[in-house]
Amino acid sequence: MIRFDQVTKKYPGTIKPALNAVDFEVRRGEFVFLVGASGSGKSSCLRLVLKEEKPSAGTVHVLGHNVSSISNRKIPYFRRNLGVVFQDFRLLPNKTVFQNVAFTLQVIGKSRGFVQEAVPDVLKMVGLDNKAQRMPHELSGGEQQRVAIARAIVNKPQVLLADEPTGNLDPATSAGIMQLLERINANGTTVVMATHEAAIVDKMQRRVIELVEGAIVRDETHGGYGNTAVIPELGPRKERGADAERAKRAVEEAAREAPSTQSVVTQRRSEAAEVVAPTGEATDAPSATRANRSETGAIDRLSDSEPNETAAAQAEPAGTTPSGRASDGTPPWAARSRDTSEDLATAGEQPDRDDTPRPSEPAQPLTQSQPITGLPLIPGPLPDDTQEHLSLAERLGLRAGKPRDEDTEQNVGPTK
Repeated sequence: MIRFDQVTKKYPGTIKPALNAVDFEVRRGEFVFLVGASGSGKSSCLRLVLKEEKPSAGTVHVLGHNVSSISNRKIPYFRRNLGVVFQDFRLLPNKTVFQNVAFTLQVIGKSRGFVQEAVPDVLKMVGLDNKAQRMPHELSGGEQQRVAIARAIVNKPQVLLADEPTGNLDPATSAGIMQLLERINANGTTVVMATHEAAIVDKMQRRVIELVEGAIVRDETHGGYGNTAVIPELGPRKERGADAERAKRAVEEAAREAPSTQSVVTQRRSEAAEVVAPTGEATDAPSATRANRSETGAIDRLSDSEPNETAAAQAEPAGTTPSGRASDGTPPWAARSRDTSEDLATAGEQPDRDDTPRPSEPAQPLTQSQPITGLPLIPGPLPDDTQEHLSLAERLGLRAGKPRDEDTEQNVGPTK
């Protein structure tokens, strides 16, 4: 049916030939897959069979004819025995499905009665008998491809050439198209199909001719797509020779640098802990280690905290709780008075207070009118800032430790 004898094809403006001394033969009734990367020469083989191109060297025989010797006037008659399925469908947009398929028969001069009988049969074969009056834009991609196949086989050609017929279809639709082509091949039509679909080729297990840069590298009777030489490996590249040695040295150097880096970090943490820890105190090893860890963590937390939180922490005096009360329960105003006295005593000055011993008197509770409740009275004068916030009655009540004789007729303070 088809024979290539040392065929070479060169295109103008290119250095490497599209086909380089290709030699193969396709017999009647075979189903052949042409596989290979883009630019390997698959489409060039199909164009040479159709006589769209002339070989630069060698001869191409199709159906017993030397394609190079066929005159231009006889090319249309020669192509009547060939059916072509294109990847982009190439349907007539202004004609219905029925008219697209019938157009092929009308061009070759078939009668109207023959057209009315052949077109419905082939549409039923491809599963589109109920969509004969639809327009191409009303069909899905798989349905448009079925129309293209019906148009290619309506004249019952001896050879069917398919150039990537499933390239624009989903896997399920592609499987349906391949079942249709397999059924056409079972009826006696020779099918030559160029494809990149590895799953289809592996599943059908038909003859496979693989092309690489215009040369045939594999021709198997029952083969699959296989691990072709042009498909790159998706895994990591294996290091070999000098590259492997350099990679090994890099790993060893990284392993040596890892302990030194860890020791530097540990040393810096120890130095930070020593700065925080008080000098001159002897502690046992476990407790010192725990203290270093806690102090280092405190430094890290203080460094990471907000500026306002740091300022607030520095402003609080030592020995006070977050509420302002001293750790021993002393009110803040009493604690400030005591701290003032201690500072004066340290500086060598005596505070202005009466040191005359007084008899111990029981502490009087605060009255209900005072805003602070539950706090015992502290003997001695109150700070000025505290007295400013007390009312006149409260100051008189605080001054009187016990009721006086001259106040028997009139009580000073809040009435009961």
